Amino acid sequence: MRRVGLVRVLGILLMIALIAAACGDDSDDTAVPEPAAEQPAEESTEEPPGAPEDEQADGLPDTAFGAVPEGATVVELPDPDFSVFEGTTLGIISVVTTPGTLRLTDRLTACVESNGGSVDYQDIGGINFDQVQPILEGFQAAGVDVVFNLGIDMVGREAIANEFANAGVPFLMFGAVAIPEVVAFDANQKENGRILASLVAKEIGGSGDVLIVNSGPLNGALADRETGMEEVFANFPDITTTTVDPQDFTIETAQAVTETAFQANPGYAAVIGGFSNYGIGVSLALDTLDTDAFVVTADGSDEEYDQMQATDNFLATMDDPHRYVADPAACTVAASMLAGNPPPGAPGIPIIGSSILVTNDEVPAEGDFLESTPRTWYQLSG
Repeated sequence: MRRVGLVRVLGILLMIALIAAACGDDSDDTAVPEPAAEQPAEESTEEPPGAPEDEQADGLPDTAFGAVPEGATVVELPDPDFSVFEGTTLGIISVVTTPGTLRLTDRLTACVESNGGSVDYQDIGGINFDQVQPILEGFQAAGVDVVFNLGIDMVGREAIANEFANAGVPFLMFGAVAIPEVVAFDANQKENGRILASLVAKEIGGSGDVLIVNSGPLNGALADRETGMEEVFANFPDITTTTVDPQDFTIETAQAVTETAFQANPGYAAVIGGFSNYGIGVSLALDTLDTDAFVVTADGSDEEYDQMQATDNFLATMDDPHRYVADPAACTVAASMLAGNPPPGAPGIPIIGSSILVTNDEVPAEGDFLESTPRTWYQLSG
């Protein structure tokens, strides 16, 4: 199995430090420096919230391993009485139903049902966005008490979100473009994209063809990840990227488009899958091809770790806060809001959970793997 040795990991950390020094958080449009440029070390007077003991040489938090970006505001989750769920109904609308999405919605469902509530689960099959409005209107007609949206952009749906708010129905979401009318949880998608691109650039020595399998036009979170990748790759003139869009969020289509892409260009050195299903589909495709290319992705689903154990081409994933969004984050915030309290943090700004870069040398050769680092919740300004 391909393993990332200590020397490579140290090299990855150094490169991420250089990139992060220029990128900062998602609101920072400063250009990323050339990879060869060195940043002077700064003396850090205090440890940033959530940072591990070993910081980068320039004192910035290590966002690849669970720290929050410099300038972020840490958000404390409430400590509610979960008995408020007794007799209530949670309406869940999901972009698709896959093992990766179920690891979030199942945890949220368990939290509500174990406290006397019920759940009405609906999904739009990945591409049937014309069903979103009727499903939300159905939730209204049924009198659901809380709404949770997984992976569906809310821009253009402000009116119905306001109707829920005016009726006192908490509306929470994760993994798509949010609007101020809802309580949004997210990963730091652009930063995660930067980290993946930095890892790829290091592994291929700053030169080569990179395939990106992603559906940015269909999902704002995936678009943000790709933006972060582009920021990094723009500083590597010897890296050429090509993007293909499976369009339906499935493993099977990701595998098919990867195989087609390699038929057109067998020389791809690496592939980035936009999220879990795409990373797995790419890996399955690489298993069938005569190539030394590897794949990296983001989400950190159980199925990704299973695939890491099954092949040597799955190098790494950004284990984002998916499962922790459900419980504790969404469950505690929903219970607190049902009791009449405002959501935590500044209104209208997404609450971000920290992510952890997991490389294949951290995953055991067999057996279950769970990246269980406690996550820090924070907000970015602007």
